Amino acid sequence: MAKHTAVLAAVVAAVSLAISAWGTYKSAQVADDQLAESREKDKAEERAQASRISMWGEPQNVVFANRSLDAVSISLIFYGRTAIPMPLGEIPPCKAVYMKRSDLEPYVVTWSKITKRPIPKVQQVALAFRDAAGLAWIRTSSGKLMRIHDYGVSPTLRNPFTSEGSLSLGTFRNLTDCSTGN
Repeated sequence: MAKHTAVLAAVVAAVSLAISAWGTYKSAQVADDQLAESREKDKAEERAQASRISMWGEPQNVVFANRSLDAVSISLIFYGRTAIPMPLGEIPPCKAVYMKRSDLEPYVVTWSKITKRPIPKVQQVALAFRDAAGLAWIRTSSGKLMRIHDYGVSPTLRNPFTSEGSLSLGTFRNLTDCSTGN
């Protein structure tokens, strides 16, 4: 009888151990799922303002739009053999600036003189900016948004076409579809 009791106790202990191990495994799975969900939420929040900054071309204009509720400083990045950043200034919240393509050419020439860099043979143009959290982003001409470490524009370097840090080259228009994204 004592032998049966010992065997029964061993079986109960083994089942208890298996149930405990299964419970620990399931708890770890839930924790992993919560961590992955938290990371996705953090990434979405990190991209919230950046996803509201865009640019596009029209026959006569290049348009830069800030649909966020915070101002954003922008730079154009010209890609040829190297990437050459050129600061344009700040776009106020919920505004778009329409810059005539013909106005950009003298700006490129002036910027080339200021920085003592040759005028780039442009293969691609992108928009670089910092969001309200100070994170650097780049939006390619195809619309892809990427977080980057930096884009090579010193905060002390000023655009000769700006006034008090705001874009003065171009026409501003109000945007109606601005939000916090929440």
